[in-house]
Amino acid sequence: MRIKEFIVTRYGPLVDLGRFYLKDFNLFFGRNEEGKTLLIDSIVRFLFKRVKKIFDKIDRVDETPEGYLIMEMEDGKTIKFPEKGELTENTGLSVREYRDIFIIRSSDLSIDKENVFYRNVQNRLTGLRTDEIKRIQNHLLDIGKLTPKEGDFRDKKDEKLKTKLINAEKLIEKIERLKKEIEKEGFESLEEESYNKKRSIETIDGKLNDYENARQRETYEKCNTALNSLKTAGREIKNLEIYNDEEEELWRDTERDIKKYIEEKCKFENELVNKEVEFKEKKKELGKKERDFPVYIDRKKRLDEDINPEIKNYEKASREIAKGKGILKTLTILDILFGFLCGISIIGYILSHSSLLGSSIAIFGTIAIALLIVLLFFLRKKAGLAGTLEKIKLMSAKLGLSSKTIDDIVFNISRFQEEFSKMENERNSIKNDLEIVEREIKKIKEEIPDLHSKINKGEKSIEKIKRKSLVETKEEYNEKLQRKSEQEKVRDREIGILKSYFGIDRKTEEERMQYWNARIDEYEVYKDKATDINYDEKTISRLKNEKNSLIEEEKEIKKRMSNFMDELKEVEKRTSNIIPSEEDYLHCKTTVDLNAIKERLNSFIEENKRKRETVMNVMEIFEEIEKEEAEKVTSLFGKNSPVSAHFMKITEGMYKHVGYNTENRRVEVLSENGELLSAEKLSSGAYDQLYLSIRLALGEKILKGEKGFFIMDDPFVKSDIDRLKSQLFILQELSKTGWQFLYFTAKDEIKDCLKDEIKKKQISYFEI
Repeated sequence: MRIKEFIVTRYGPLVDLGRFYLKDFNLFFGRNEEGKTLLIDSIVRFLFKRVKKIFDKIDRVDETPEGYLIMEMEDGKTIKFPEKGELTENTGLSVREYRDIFIIRSSDLSIDKENVFYRNVQNRLTGLRTDEIKRIQNHLLDIGKLTPKEGDFRDKKDEKLKTKLINAEKLIEKIERLKKEIEKEGFESLEEESYNKKRSIETIDGKLNDYENARQRETYEKCNTALNSLKTAGREIKNLEIYNDEEEELWRDTERDIKKYIEEKCKFENELVNKEVEFKEKKKELGKKERDFPVYIDRKKRLDEDINPEIKNYEKASREIAKGKGILKTLTILDILFGFLCGISIIGYILSHSSLLGSSIAIFGTIAIALLIVLLFFLRKKAGLAGTLEKIKLMSAKLGLSSKTIDDIVFNISRFQEEFSKMENERNSIKNDLEIVEREIKKIKEEIPDLHSKINKGEKSIEKIKRKSLVETKEEYNEKLQRKSEQEKVRDREIGILKSYFGIDRKTEEERMQYWNARIDEYEVYKDKATDINYDEKTISRLKNEKNSLIEEEKEIKKRMSNFMDELKEVEKRTSNIIPSEEDYLHCKTTVDLNAIKERLNSFIEENKRKRETVMNVMEIFEEIEKEEAEKVTSLFGKNSPVSAHFMKITEGMYKHVGYNTENRRVEVLSENGELLSAEKLSSGAYDQLYLSIRLALGEKILKGEKGFFIMDDPFVKSDIDRLKSQLFILQELSKTGWQFLYFTAKDEIKDCLKDEIKKKQISYFEI
C-alpha cells in the first residue's frame, strides 16, 4: 500500500503546486507558513472523511481540499481518493490507528491514550476481548451499585444506595416503636371511622365520575357531529371553490363596463358621422376660398416686389427734396451773386489788367460754376421724382389701384392689403377648423376600435368565467356562490364549536382536521359510557356539596389523628427516599400500610445484600480473566520484539530492549548499563526515537506483513545531528524494503543530510 501520486489544486491559501509523483522516500521541503502543514492536512482529508475528532487542529481551513490522491494497493490495484470513499473501507484499519501509527503531525511522535491503544492493537492482532471484559465488569458494578475497589455499596449522587440501606434499618426500628404507640392510644377505631368516611367520599366520586363520563360522552357526540358536518361542508366548499366573490364581481363589473363601452361606441359612431359631414363642408368652403386666393396672392406679390419698393424710393426722394427747398433758394441767390461778382471782376480786369482781379475772376467763377452744378443736380432729381410717380401710377393701374396722387395710391394699396389679410385669415381659420375636425375624426376612429377591443375582451372574460364555472348566467353563478357562502358559515360554526372544546393547535386546515379528529378519537372511549345519564350541573353541585361535607368530617377525624398521621407521613416520606422511584410508591396512612412498609424495607435490604454477594462472586472470576488478558499485551514489546530491535538500532545499542509494565501501564526501556527507565525519563531525542520505533513495529504488525506508508511532519526536531543522520538512514533502509515515507520538513539540516541522495535522485525531492 503506497501513495502513487496526488495533487492539491486549492485548499485555503494553498495554491496549485502541481502533481506530485512519489517514490519510496519523498522529501518535502518548505519554510514555515509556506503551506507544508496544509499540504499534509489535505492528504489526510483526501484519505479520511471523519477527521476532526481524531486529528487536532485539522480544521484550520474551513473547507474541503480540491484535488485527488491515487493509492496503489499490494495487488497492484489503484484507488482514487476521495472519489472512492475512505482508506479505512479498503484496509479495515481505523482512522485512529492511522493517526497513532502512520501519520505524524506537528512533530509529535507520541501516541494518544497509548495504554488503550496498545490494548486495542493487541485485541486486533490476537482476538482478545479485554474491552468487553471491562464493560461486563462495569455493568456488574452498575447492577450491584457497588464501588470498583472495595465492592462496598456506593453512594453516587443519584443513587446513595449505601445511605439508603442504613436509613432503611433505622426506619424499621422507628416503625416498631410507632406500632407500640398506636396500639396504646386506640388509633385503629379512629382509623375505621376515617375509612368509612373515605368510602362514602369514594362512592360520591364514583357518581361524579359517571356524570363526568356523561359530559365527556356528550362532548364526543357534539364534537363528532360538528366534525362530520365540517367535513361535509368542506367537501361541498371544495366542489364550489371555483366560485368566488372576485370572479362574481368581475362578471358584474365586466357586464357593466361592456354596456358602458357599447354606449360610448354608439356615441362615437354618431359623432363620427357628424364630424365627417362637418369636415366635408369645411373642405368645400376652403376650396371656394382657395379658388380666388391665388389672384390675390399674385397681386400681393407684385405689389410687394414692384410697387412698394418704388413708393418707398419716391417717399424717400420726396423727403430729401422737401428738405432741400430752402437750401435751393439760398444756393440760387448765392449763384446769382457770385455770377454777378465774377462779371464785374471780368469787366474790371479788361479795363485794368489787375492780377488781383484775375484771381477774383477765378475764385468767383469757380464758386458760381459749383453752385450752378448743385442747382442742376437738384432740378434733375426733382424731374426724376415726377418720373417715378408716373411709373407708380402706371403699375398701380395694372393692378386696379391707380389714382391721381401718390397718397391715393398708397390708400388704395393699404385697403387692398387689409382685404388680403382678411381673406388670408378666413382661409387660415377654415384650415385650422378643418385640421381640428380631422384630428377629432382620427381620435374617434382610434377610440371606436379600442372600445370594440374592450368589449371583446370583456365578453371573453365573461366567457372564460362561464367555461370555468360551467354556468351560463350570472344568476346561476350567484346561486352557486350563495351556496358556497352558506357552507362556509356552517364550516365556521362547526370550527367555532370544535375550537371552543379543543382549541386550534395547528396552522393548516389539514393539520387542524387531523388534530381535531385525533382529539375526538380520544373521547371515543366515552361513546358508550353513562348512556342512561344526562349531564346536569345541579346534580353535580349537590354531590360536590355532600362530598365537601364528608371531607370536612374526615378532616376533623384526621385532626384528632394528626399526631399519628404526621408520624405516618414521616415514615412514608423516608420510605419514598429509600425505595427506588421506578417501583410502586408506598403510601402510609394506616397501620396496615405501616406493616407493609416494614416488610418492603426488609425485602429491600435483603435483596441488595444478595445482589452484592452475587456480583462480588462474578467479579472475582472476571478479575482473574482480566489479569490473564492484560499479560498478553506485553507480547507487543520485550527483548526480541521488533520495537526493541528498531530502538536498539536507532540508538546504536544505547538501549537493549523495550518493555511494557502492565501494573502502571507504561512503556519502559532498559539502558546498556542495566538501568530501567520509563519513557518520560528519556531525553526528548531518545523519546522521539522510542516512539518512532514503536510506530514502525506496530505498522509492521498491524499490516500483517504488508508494507504501507508513513507521513511525517518534522518528527526529529529534537534530535542532534548524529541521531538525525542515524534516523534518516534507518528510514531510507526501510524504504528499500517496501515501506514508503513522505517526510515534510522546514529544517535545512534535513536537506543537508540528504543532499547526496537528492543529487543522485535516489529520493524524490519537492520544494513547497
